[in-house]
Amino acid sequence: DVLFNCTHGFCLPVAFLLTPSLIFCSSKKIRDRPASSGARKEPKKDPRDVALQMLDALVEEKAWEMELRHYYSTVTNVLRIYLEEQYSISALEMTGTEITRVLPQIRMDEEMRRVIRAFLVASDFAKYAEKGHSGRDLRGEIDLVRNFVERYPAPETVVDEGDKSAQGS
Repeated sequence: DVLFNCTHGFCLPVAFLLTPSLIFCSSKKIRDRPASSGARKEPKKDPRDVALQMLDALVEEKAWEMELRHYYSTVTNVLRIYLEEQYSISALEMTGTEITRVLPQIRMDEEMRRVIRAFLVASDFAKYAEKGHSGRDLRGEIDLVRNFVERYPAPETVVDEGDKSAQGS
């Protein structure tokens, strides 16, 4: 009876202080509660399939006819998203040059590493280019990114072509 006696004038302030805490805790419990078995979760899309679909769309749109900066931004974003999703490399937050520094984390043959590095450096330079052409085969660069995605689908399946011991031979 004494607990609920509000004649002391502190019940109302205490209620105002406790109410937000109770709401927060109860809403957190609801959010953290596992979804019911009836709720369907979208399966995560394969990063490889997503990248290949994006590259197909670029070919269909003839992306190589875009303004140079926009072209490089678009094509490198496909590569960045792929690296982020497939290899957990924070590529979306990096410049092309920064990405070249983490490429050794991905087991690939040296020729592919060299070609990807050249593409990323060219994409960095394109940011500062005036209108015009980079002198590079822009259509071929989409194929280069496609080749990388197709040849290096997942970290656990990648084998350095020069490393015969990893292949079990």
